[in-house]
Amino acid sequence: MNKVESYQYREVSQDDISAIDLREENPLSAIYAHVSIKLECKEFFEETGPEILYYPDERRAGISWGADAEWTDAHSIENAIERFFNLNGWAMRN
Repeated sequence: MNKVESYQYREVSQDDISAIDLREENPLSAIYAHVSIKLECKEFFEETGPEILYYPDERRAGISWGADAEWTDAHSIENAIERFFNLNGWAMRN
C-alpha cells in the first residue's frame, strides 16, 4: 500500500454517504464527510477515499472505505483520518 502524503475532506449530507452502516446511524449531531487522499507516488487526489461519520459530542468516528466501518475515539475529523491512515503517530483506538 502506498503511504498517504496528504488528505483533505469535505462535509456532505447523510444522503451522499454510500456506506450503509454509516447511513443507518442517523444521528442528529453527526458530521458526515468524504475524504480525498494524495498518495506518495501519485500526483492527484483520489476521489474514492473513505467516508466518515463523526460524533463531535461523543468524540467518536466511524470510517468506511469499501467495507464495514471501523470505529475509533477521535477528538476531531482530522484526528479520525490520521488514526485510520496511521499518520503522525496516531492509530485506531476502540
